[in-house]
Amino acid sequence: MRQLKSTITIPMHYRTKSLSVVGLMFSKVDKFLQISGKRTTEVKTLDISKENLPEYAGVVTMLYE
Repeated sequence: MRQLKSTITIPMHYRTKSLSVVGLMFSKVDKFLQISGKRTTEVKTLDISKENLPEYAGVVTMLYE
């Protein structure tokens, strides 16, 4: 994140309930969010445009259903 100087970061490959035993090899997203030190926004859908980019600046996590 720091090297790329990204405006928005969307974490992937973290533990969810649906992964069951396989998920144990992944950490929870909370650990990543804490270490990042960036503002976090949680969304169900993400529609990014040049105009609303600052609204999502930081880490964006998608609601998991």
